[in-house]
Amino acid sequence: MWPELFGYVLPHKPELKVKEYEYYKSVYCGVCKQMGARCGCISRFFLSYDSVFLALSQMAAAGAEDVRVTAGRCVMNPFKKVHYCHSKYIDYCADASVLLVWHKIKDDVRDKKFPKNIPARLLSLLMAPSHRRAAKNAGETDARIARAMDELCALEDARSPNMDEAAATFFLMLADVCAAGIEDRTRARVAYEIGKNIGRWIYIMDAYNDIAEDLESGGFNPLVYRYEKKDDEDAAAFSERIRGDVDYTLAQCIYNLSISLDFCAREDAVLQNIVNMGLAGKQFSVLYPEEYKKKTERGG
Repeated sequence: MWPELFGYVLPHKPELKVKEYEYYKSVYCGVCKQMGARCGCISRFFLSYDSVFLALSQMAAAGAEDVRVTAGRCVMNPFKKVHYCHSKYIDYCADASVLLVWHKIKDDVRDKKFPKNIPARLLSLLMAPSHRRAAKNAGETDARIARAMDELCALEDARSPNMDEAAATFFLMLADVCAAGIEDRTRARVAYEIGKNIGRWIYIMDAYNDIAEDLESGGFNPLVYRYEKKDDEDAAAFSERIRGDVDYTLAQCIYNLSISLDFCAREDAVLQNIVNMGLAGKQFSVLYPEEYKKKTERGG
């Protein structure tokens, strides 16, 4: 099970100042622009908010001094004025984003049976040129992601009940991706810890969110094996039974992320917002959907 990397790691917009949100958008647009320039136009359609977090984290952990923001027009909509953030870390995250998406698509091709995997097969053909260009720019990262994918496939085939082993395969890979290219060992270690904890959070969140779908399709889900789903439990009952443990584990990931940010981004309002508000809000919406719905209806 290769986690989805689309939309889990978001800022809590109401608590961001205008200038902070504008900076966040400039990083988003900067990664988008570089994905197209470095890997081909089609890759831009796979840009995720999680990739923006990776770029923000790398720049903060590295203490990047080459960051600059310029005005321009959206490459996808020339009538729209935007700002672009530039840095060598933006360039790297553009490549890494394409590589992560490519290996996610390949995992979908492998996991889903014909004809359900036809869309993934078509996407793999579309993204193949982008993958080649990204792999040329960041070959070590591509090899590291491929290794993690092979390890996860082996664990899935064995139906391993060890959730920590499966999660570790993913989050240790993401830790290496996050730390890549940072020369200072101390700063690289901070980036590594950020990647490790956000990777663990994403993996477990995605597994919990996919419980019903995986039970229906027979797909591998580490939570099902870790908590030994009972025969008389449906997806809703099983999700409710393990919710407390999952909530605690995810909260620990957020706490560890907060500690890492204290070393490199204590004054970075955007990263602090994402970790301390955005992740918690997303976690609440996935684990407690009914309560979240009531809260949003009340305007909370």
